[in-house]
Amino acid sequence: MNRDLSSKCRLVSFLSLVWVTGNVAADALASPPPRGATLGLSAAQAAEIARETTGGQVLAVRTLVVEEPRTYAVRLLVNPGHVRTVVVDSDSGTLR
Repeated sequence: MNRDLSSKCRLVSFLSLVWVTGNVAADALASPPPRGATLGLSAAQAAEIARETTGGQVLAVRTLVVEEPRTYAVRLLVNPGHVRTVVVDSDSGTLR
């Protein structure tokens, strides 16, 4: 009898833990990020966007922290002997 009760208690505890963990995870995924938080792009993603948009070869990527949202300055070789710098917005992925 004690053994059955102990097994049932463990099962109920486990199922309760799974239920609570699932609800917490679902809430975290469903809620928007806090105000002021950015999910922004990485430097590699910004470089890829700039490369795809301009058709150039990426030479360097620099993070600009002058303003929010964070931006990246991407230097590209677009034609032989012609270097172009574009600024990529980390939130929207658009070129400025």
